[in-house]
Amino acid sequence: MAKIDPSLLSEVIEKGLSKGASYVEARYHKVSSTSAYLVNGELVSVIPGVEEGVAVRTIVDGGLGFSATNTLTRESLEKTLERSIASARAAGSHVKSPVRMAPARLGKARYMVVEKKPHREMAVEDKVALLREAYQQLPTEQVQVKVGAVNIFYREQLEERLLLTSDGAHVESSIPRIFIYYNITAQDGQSRANRWNDIGGSGGLEVLDENRLDEMLADDLRSLNIA
Repeated sequence: MAKIDPSLLSEVIEKGLSKGASYVEARYHKVSSTSAYLVNGELVSVIPGVEEGVAVRTIVDGGLGFSATNTLTRESLEKTLERSIASARAAGSHVKSPVRMAPARLGKARYMVVEKKPHREMAVEDKVALLREAYQQLPTEQVQVKVGAVNIFYREQLEERLLLTSDGAHVESSIPRIFIYYNITAQDGQSRANRWNDIGGSGGLEVLDENRLDEMLADDLRSLNIA
């Protein structure tokens, strides 16, 4: 699940309360991704990426404060808490109605989407080969227009979250997702037409099985009509 020590978030909450906050929320968020971009079946780029950080919300003297950081050290988290408290105090001096959290039943929860076919079980090269094959199977001989360019963008990601609050909430989540966006450009003399579509869903590579890229590309190509 989340790739941060929960005790770091617990420390943020304890220190926030000791500094006068009536409510403290520490939220960790991480998105790991791999993207691939092809033009006419040729690979243009493969880009791995990781984005993560912690956001801290506080209520002090009826004011709501917020701050965030992408440096996950104890020192950085303490400074983030201090900024959040400072902004809450500043806001509290101007609000007519103090901010309060509504009563709620809180506890510990964990939810996740289980991949039937995990991303990591297929190499990036094999995923690129699937995208290239879908392009190569385009029925260009069945249409009257000339296909200019077929752009295919693929992205897979894993989104992980961990939320702790001073009133007892502890929520973890892990959601894998796959997205594909494509654009087809066709030309007939001086006239041009475009067709774009996308595929997406929560889960693993089974999302590709449930949404056949080759069939969607072919159908969209046949639908192009330049008057």
